[in-house]
Amino acid sequence: MSKAFTSESDDGEDVFMPPPLPLGIKNYMTPEGAARLTAEIKKLQNEKDLLNAQEPLARSRREKIDARLSYLVQRFDAVHVLDPRRQPRDRVLFGARVTVRDAAGHQDVWRIVGIDEMDLDQGDISWTSPLATVLLDKQVNDRIPFLNRVLTILDIQYPC
Repeated sequence: MSKAFTSESDDGEDVFMPPPLPLGIKNYMTPEGAARLTAEIKKLQNEKDLLNAQEPLARSRREKIDARLSYLVQRFDAVHVLDPRRQPRDRVLFGARVTVRDAAGHQDVWRIVGIDEMDLDQGDISWTSPLATVLLDKQVNDRIPFLNRVLTILDIQYPC
């Protein structure tokens, strides 16, 4: 996680401080991402319910849980679930796993997901990212200029 979105709390523990959704941007999410978000909300609500509000450490933890829940519920309320299994298979759309190759022959595989699902280590990029923006609506064999390179789309896959 970027340190740009953290702040140090009174007890020295980093607290995730995510940016708000950009104005006018829908919070598209895959069904799996929405399920993970729902599970995290439930887990935090259960943890909060088990805390003893009279204990000082529990109060501090409860405040952190409340802040995180506030963020997660706000994001969940804005979710628009798009099922990649329902996307046309012939072009790059939300949920696609896209294999690209540059002129040097280097290949990368990227999956286009929601803003809150982004995980570069897993190859998951936000649909609002510069790379996803140039890939969206393209087809196999299309050549796309990107950051002083030309990428060729080799494959487009969607979950079954």
